[in-house]
Amino acid sequence: MVEAKNTGHMVEAKILGHKRGRHVADLKRYILKAEGVDGKSKAGVVDSRKKAVALVGKKVVWYSAVETPIIGKIIRPHGDKGLLLASFRKGLPGQAIGTKAVIS
Repeated sequence: MVEAKNTGHMVEAKILGHKRGRHVADLKRYILKAEGVDGKSKAGVVDSRKKAVALVGKKVVWYSAVETPIIGKIIRPHGDKGLLLASFRKGLPGQAIGTKAVIS
């Protein structure tokens, strides 16, 4: 976790992929794995879910290679392993999957 200059805390999250259904992928919603929110670990499912719920409503920013920001928002937790569902204003490029985003 890195400290932000003006907001207090910033959390890095890895972009895992699109929110998917059986036939369709939603290209504006992505599943994120935040640092410090462990899955089914020794702490248990309840603790990781509480940490994920605490991040709901926060702003998410992904920066491209030329530092162009694409802004989104954490919508809700995804499952009980501490994953998050984020909605971006416009879709991210395919290169974003597997990279880091910043939650503030």
